[in-house]
Amino acid sequence: MADFYLSDVCDQIVDCEHKSAPIDLTGECFAVGTPAMRGNIINFDEARRISRETYDLWTKRLCPQEGDLLLAREAPVGPVVRIPRGVRVAPGQRTVLLRPARDRADSRFLYYLLTSPKNLALLQVKAAGSTVPHLNVADVRTFPLTGFPALDKQRAIAEVLGALDDKIAANTKMIAIGEGLIDAHFERSIAGDSETATLATVAEFHNRLRVPLSSRERESRPGPIPYYGASGVFGWVDEALFDDRLVLVGEDGSVITEQRRPVTQYIWGPAWVNNHAHVLSGRGVSTEVLYVAIRRADVSTLVTGAVQPKISMGNLKRLEIRLPVADARQDLERSAAAWFATRRNLYAENATLAATRDALLPALMSGTLRVRDAIDLVEETAS
Repeated sequence: MADFYLSDVCDQIVDCEHKSAPIDLTGECFAVGTPAMRGNIINFDEARRISRETYDLWTKRLCPQEGDLLLAREAPVGPVVRIPRGVRVAPGQRTVLLRPARDRADSRFLYYLLTSPKNLALLQVKAAGSTVPHLNVADVRTFPLTGFPALDKQRAIAEVLGALDDKIAANTKMIAIGEGLIDAHFERSIAGDSETATLATVAEFHNRLRVPLSSRERESRPGPIPYYGASGVFGWVDEALFDDRLVLVGEDGSVITEQRRPVTQYIWGPAWVNNHAHVLSGRGVSTEVLYVAIRRADVSTLVTGAVQPKISMGNLKRLEIRLPVADARQDLERSAAAWFATRRNLYAENATLAATRDALLPALMSGTLRVRDAIDLVEETAS
């Protein structure tokens, strides 16, 4: 094993265009920026659809290919995704495109190494010190990779960790299918008798309990509690402000999707939420049905701010949503309760699988765990 910089194991490291790619709703290409990189996978629902012409312009410095990596260097720092086969993906804003050198680095191994908790923390430390934490391209190039193994060992490690990711991917696909089914049930339930309600009448707002923390404050109190912002988890802290099933709706920054819907999150368990996300629970309707209804609403008329998009609490309370009535409401509530319980279980299983994967990486790199033993552990965990 040896110590390298990231530039030593990549043939090319190329910055993105410093502007948003123009949207083409009929386009068959995608610009993937930081909102579409949560969880270190590409969420194409959050990516920008773009034309082939825009794709060619945005990739003129380097055309992405299967196995390349995209690293988010701002808002937030750290997420990494792999470019998949058969999809034209252009680097979105605030990303850096990495092309691993095939004779020195296995793409999957480098992905696992960069997304490991240890290296994510190092990336975030490297980005600290400015008003908005960010990495320059030079910071990315000089990011240290300590104890980088030989290529054959990289491939063996990637194979082991990939088995866990395959199970995570299968669970994630089940979650996506379930989302589609509950959305379809919701649409059927409001096709007959339904009522229109404002969020002020069917949601409790818990915004007064939110507390923002600077990156420096978060670094001073590390822990297992997710720290949520407008569009996802932006760190981990040692204390919870909430411990319930909740809906988060982006307040400023990331507030609206290309489909004019709000940026929403369904969360449960201990959590800290900053002041960039509204915090809601259901009133007279379950929080789960509230989440399904809100995330399908059009909020384009509620967004203010030319530079920094914002949905104020007053405007959000005016949002009108449709809800089923009578038997259709009860049927939807039963289905939502069952589905979201399954969803929570799948996420919990994925968290266990991811924790196992992250624990295996340093053990395999150091040699304290043999690949054969790791395979046995993976088979037991993923069964």
